[in-house]
Amino acid sequence: PVDEETIDITYRVFLWMAFAGLDDKDAIRVTADCVDLKNLRINFEGHSYEIYKECIQDFEKSCNLTDFQYKHPNYITRRDRAGGNLIMRGIRTPTVDLKTIRPVINKKFSVGDTGETSGRQKSRISYKRIYLSGIFYRAYERERAGLPVDFSEFVARSIERKEKTKKYTVTKTRTLTTIANTIEREYLADYEKWKCAFAM
Repeated sequence: PVDEETIDITYRVFLWMAFAGLDDKDAIRVTADCVDLKNLRINFEGHSYEIYKECIQDFEKSCNLTDFQYKHPNYITRRDRAGGNLIMRGIRTPTVDLKTIRPVINKKFSVGDTGETSGRQKSRISYKRIYLSGIFYRAYERERAGLPVDFSEFVARSIERKEKTKKYTVTKTRTLTTIANTIEREYLADYEKWKCAFAM
């Protein structure tokens, strides 16, 4: 519960940022001054992302708490939060590393406490799946308002991000435009599956 003010608040905020459309590498760099709770927006590097009313308390506490409640099996205490203004920072260090966050979140999503699933599949929730669900949710809201479903802006930004680190192989017939069109068709197909699972 958010009122317990444990470090779990930062993990929830991380996943809300996924739903809002931030890449995980960007989410860990969001600072308190990027968060505009009055207008319910995260303003980060020239882009604006929606903060949903369901997560306002998490963002308020992630931006403002200077300590967290720490639950030990034998006692409960408060521990000072690391200095700085990253909203994802924890107790030990003011920086945030995806390599340490991912295992913690995966463990929390795992079925069972022993690592055994007893015949059941482990949860397949991931940052990317939550990220895509947010993209599809906003597309669905636009579709319900009578607007066309269009992933072109999202695809263009995805290609732009990838081009910074690993270039696409392009030829005369395989241009960035044809690559973008293919990716957009794939997202449209995934969106229809998402609607069947969550919206209908």
